[in-house]
Amino acid sequence: MVDNGHEVLLTAGDYAAAINLTGGGPRMVTYQGRNLTETYPAGTTPPLSAGQLLLPWPNRIGDGVFDFRGTRHRLTINEPDANNAIHGAVTGQVFTVAESTADSCLLEAAVDDPALWPFRLDVAVAYRLDADKGLSSQITVTNSDGTPQPFGCGVHTYLNAQDADLDDCVLTVTATKRLPLDPKRCLPCGPLVDVTGDDETYRLDGVEMKGRWFDFPYTGLTGGETFVHTLVDGNGRGVKLETDKQFGWVQVYTADPACDQAYPGRGRAVAVEPMTCPPEAFRSGTDVIVLDPGASFTGSWSMTAIG
Repeated sequence: MVDNGHEVLLTAGDYAAAINLTGGGPRMVTYQGRNLTETYPAGTTPPLSAGQLLLPWPNRIGDGVFDFRGTRHRLTINEPDANNAIHGAVTGQVFTVAESTADSCLLEAAVDDPALWPFRLDVAVAYRLDADKGLSSQITVTNSDGTPQPFGCGVHTYLNAQDADLDDCVLTVTATKRLPLDPKRCLPCGPLVDVTGDDETYRLDGVEMKGRWFDFPYTGLTGGETFVHTLVDGNGRGVKLETDKQFGWVQVYTADPACDQAYPGRGRAVAVEPMTCPPEAFRSGTDVIVLDPGASFTGSWSMTAIG
């Protein structure tokens, strides 16, 4: 069902979710009334990009400039202090509800504003809430332009261990490599670094979050058919974020009042952002997907309660 034109509300068993029509991402996901994501009031702008879909590029493009097949393209700068184009072209897009039931919905949007992206794309985002498995999402993006175009995708998911304080939680991200960033612009500044033998500053294999701060992209993810990331409290209760193999990168970011970036109503919060490519991908070429005319990208992720 659609609530006040702002969102689609889904329910299944002990789960509930609200999908924001502006940007097409989840505003909240709960289990037995406890939050699995950081949330915000309906009808308001997502704070710190909470839950937003990041496409046709995730993360940052320095100076908003990239070259593709001999043509230079310029994107709108929306991180002016660092002179970056950040988080894609659909964060302000209003999606239409193509299908909706009590536990599922299909949202659609067309990316066709050359001020935001120099190519045309059709976006379809399906959500389903299951009483046992929680929330699942499938993102399908089709090149509706007449020429090939570069593409990347991400989701700005914040994890919440069922309302536990972040400093009482343990985060596990299945990453073995970190991409160093320039701290002023958050753009890559060196080759990948192995974190399996790294000091505890950057490791994420079961890190106690008390007092910890991150804002780094990771890759070299390990797992079977999927990648799994978790945030749990001291009693083992929390949330699992699972993605398919398309999302081979993860940006881990800590909202923190000490860094003048508090998450409203929570203070400290952690975002685990699945991405298909790193920041600056359209300039470095790393893991860029090229969509030919009529071709589609499909990626899936899910969120489930633990305990």
